[in-house]
Amino acid sequence: NVVAEDDLKEIVPMNVEPRSYLANERTFLKWMRMAALTTLVGMILLGMRHEPVTGIFLIILSIAVLLRSYIVYYKRNEVLVNRIAYGWVDNLGAKLLLLSLFIPM
Repeated sequence: NVVAEDDLKEIVPMNVEPRSYLANERTFLKWMRMAALTTLVGMILLGMRHEPVTGIFLIILSIAVLLRSYIVYYKRNEVLVNRIAYGWVDNLGAKLLLLSLFIPM
């Protein structure tokens, strides 16, 4: 009777501290704040009729940043609740934010 090596791994419960949940929420709130600021700048540009194309572009990109931040928050929250191994680095979020700030220039 042959037992696979994967069957022999010991399952160790992962201890998740409450500050991990709070850090996840703080990060989401910071991304929301940045998306709200970018939306506000876009609305000001639209309202003043100064750069309407840039204003619309900023609003669309800030909505994309907001959706992306919610997806990352939800995925990380599920990882914390279910205690699953996960790569915590978000390489796309910062690039999306920089795109929303520097492309309209």
